[in-house]
Amino acid sequence: MKSFVTQTCESKSRRIERVKGSILKLLALHPSASEREITDGVSHRTKTVAEVLRLLVSEGTLTRMGSGVRGDPYQYSLSTGSANSFESEDEGLIL
Repeated sequence: MKSFVTQTCESKSRRIERVKGSILKLLALHPSASEREITDGVSHRTKTVAEVLRLLVSEGTLTRMGSGVRGDPYQYSLSTGSANSFESEDEGLIL
């Protein structure tokens, strides 16, 4: 039997993977979007989306532009290497 902590970590990991897939799909359809546009478009919690966006930037999957202030919000887009293809674990599609 798995411990509560193990189950919670696995649950968070699955949630992060689902949010990653949603963000990548959205950016494949809309090449550049602000954090607010992404959050509104993927229907996940704001805090989780923000966490996953920063993770994807640190992994090199996304590029972030802008200064993150009013009038110049961060804009996210797929990095050059990932712009043409990625595999969605949710549906097994390559876009």
